[in-house]
Amino acid sequence: MEKNSGARKVTINNVKATNGKYLVGINSNYGDTATITKTCAKSVKHICQEYKGTNNNNQEPSTLSEGPSKACIYKTSDVAVC
Repeated sequence: MEKNSGARKVTINNVKATNGKYLVGINSNYGDTATITKTCAKSVKHICQEYKGTNNNNQEPSTLSEGPSKACIYKTSDVAVC
């Protein structure tokens, strides 16, 4: 984790999402987490995307993983198709 960064904690609860590429994206190398419960998504390609964040504004973060993990906290039963 970067020395000067603060971990962000996101909670998504009881949300209805439609037509998007991502429901949530986090920089897990900075300690970010996302917790998702009681949510439905229709035409959302990625529920939770983890990135390796960078402190260089000229550099895009690289993709690490997608789906439930220690940083993307949810069960597949927590996210339904609506």
